[in-house]
Amino acid sequence: MSTHDKKFGYRVAVFDPTSIYGKEIRKILIERNFPSETVALLDTKENKGTLSEYDGEVLVLDVADRDSLATMDVIFFCGKPETVKTLAPLYKELSFYAFDLTESSPESDTYRKFVHGIDTEELKKFKGIYANPHSVTITLAHVLAHLDNEYGVERAASTVLTSVSEDGFDGISSLHKQTADLLNFVSVEGKQRIFNVYPKEDVGGSYSMKICDQVSKITGIDHSAISVVVFDAPIFFGNLISTYIELRESPGKDVDWNKIFGNLDGLQFDGVISEGSLPIGPIDIADSDNIHLQISRAEENDFKRFWLWILADNIRIGSALNAVCLAEIVLDLE
Repeated sequence: MSTHDKKFGYRVAVFDPTSIYGKEIRKILIERNFPSETVALLDTKENKGTLSEYDGEVLVLDVADRDSLATMDVIFFCGKPETVKTLAPLYKELSFYAFDLTESSPESDTYRKFVHGIDTEELKKFKGIYANPHSVTITLAHVLAHLDNEYGVERAASTVLTSVSEDGFDGISSLHKQTADLLNFVSVEGKQRIFNVYPKEDVGGSYSMKICDQVSKITGIDHSAISVVVFDAPIFFGNLISTYIELRESPGKDVDWNKIFGNLDGLQFDGVISEGSLPIGPIDIADSDNIHLQISRAEENDFKRFWLWILADNIRIGSALNAVCLAEIVLDLE
């Protein structure tokens, strides 16, 4: 990689910094005091000259081309996948670390999807483009990897509600407009998301299958044990997941759920709903650095089987924070 002297930090760039993911990357880099000597905001030539900011400093967007990429040590790619697919592979020739938030390419010897905190040794050995998997994969992998390591996962069946922010600011703007239109008795054009739910599938159910494949590969849990079905929900932010769990080994007769989930980095246990804990929703977990868990139901006297209510901020937990944490591990900044 780059031979630039890192004494004063890394030369960092964010590609498509005004996107919903680029905005969150900038925010997290500042919050975590990522060691940067300089920060550049890069975009396509159509957006050259646009004003943005980083940590209170006004910056002008520059074009992401060979010349600008060659002056960087670390680049977070947040743009359109088709553009990232042409730029990120330049990491080898131009000697920069590439972190892709867009799932722009299939996995290969030089393109791998990782979830921070899982198989860290493999992450450190890998040389190539470090990529995020789907936001639902990141959330489920953290929870299921812990349960599988402790008790073994026999089965995990998840129903997922995804938010419109998966489609960036365009998705948010569309839902906002539809809400305003309906409240003003104006007909909604096209696919109605507000007050509606759709299965999020394409031909052959490949959308849900992709998440199953990613969770299985990242956690090592057998593919046959994992099932996922995904729905588009009329909410602005968050992934909401109801998961039925069957464990190979029981956590015991007098199970203490707080001991199982309460002391884990990145997970926050918010109680047992059937025992009086108030259910949490997407508003409650917005901008949180944790994946939030509740027990929605457990089989009486059989704690190998239970239902989890899992919530996470899809933009923060499910994308930007994972990419920055991967960079911290790869660069040995922990």
